[in-house]
Amino acid sequence: MIRRIITVMTAAVILCSAAAGKAHAAGFQLGVIYWYSWWEPMFKDWMMQGYYSDAHVPRLVRDYSFVPTGLVGPVFGIDFNDRVNLTAIFVTGKYRFRSSMLELLPVSGGVSIPSHQDAGIDKYDLDTALNITLNKFVKILIGIKYQNYSYIKKNMFQLNVGPSTIFSYSEDAVSFNGLSAGIGAGFTFRLYKNLYTIWSLSARYQRPFIIIRHNDLTILDGMPVPQRQKFIPSYNSVGANSVLSLAYLMEDLSTTLSLGFRYQYLYNFGSDTQYIALDHKSDHFYGVTVALVYAYQAPEKEPVLEEKTK
Repeated sequence: MIRRIITVMTAAVILCSAAAGKAHAAGFQLGVIYWYSWWEPMFKDWMMQGYYSDAHVPRLVRDYSFVPTGLVGPVFGIDFNDRVNLTAIFVTGKYRFRSSMLELLPVSGGVSIPSHQDAGIDKYDLDTALNITLNKFVKILIGIKYQNYSYIKKNMFQLNVGPSTIFSYSEDAVSFNGLSAGIGAGFTFRLYKNLYTIWSLSARYQRPFIIIRHNDLTILDGMPVPQRQKFIPSYNSVGANSVLSLAYLMEDLSTTLSLGFRYQYLYNFGSDTQYIALDHKSDHFYGVTVALVYAYQAPEKEPVLEEKTK
């Protein structure tokens, strides 16, 4: 699939370059972006479950916290000609997931098992887009997006059943890698002199690659019983991405300052009934962006006039 996407993008560059007519000199853009973002992850319900994550037992949520954070990174672009441009935006940041709850087990008259989660989640996002300008108002977007995040879910409990004592500790190390292909359109409107509003909307398909490494240690009356398992769920995702921003061009500095709002949505579906259970779960990712981008355009070469010989 990756090869097909790259082939399509390369073909689009070649075709658009050939149809672009008179091309401008090569240019590039370089800048930085800050994204203060909220995240409602598809794995929230699973993280809110305790040790018995695959059992339907009553649960009492006492506390939950997943605060927004700032993602920051570089912006880079290359102009192939006056109609075709390739851009890349990379941002990274760290979230913190916290929860506290009770699981109620119907054994020995009812047992309450507390569960506390405190996980740091490192997130990386890379958005690349081939921008094909149709006119001064509209452009076509063909993009590839890669996102990665990882975290560890921990559970621990101790249960006294008659003369026996059961102690158990488990860790689930989750690694998520998602590769998306998308297509959409961008619209630019001039409000006043160097002030513009820019809106883009695209649909995308994602094939996530998820690895869960489960380590479990159970001690029954002093006898340790370790267990290790590896799960690779099979999922697909469809979604959309939209950005609305206000941009001001500082001509003397060849720099654009923009302030906007960005929203990403993914709907997950698959055939995982064994463990993490992300089927029919949604992922919402949204927030305010601020970007500062410098643009350079190489001067066009003057045509060389050959002196005619008499």
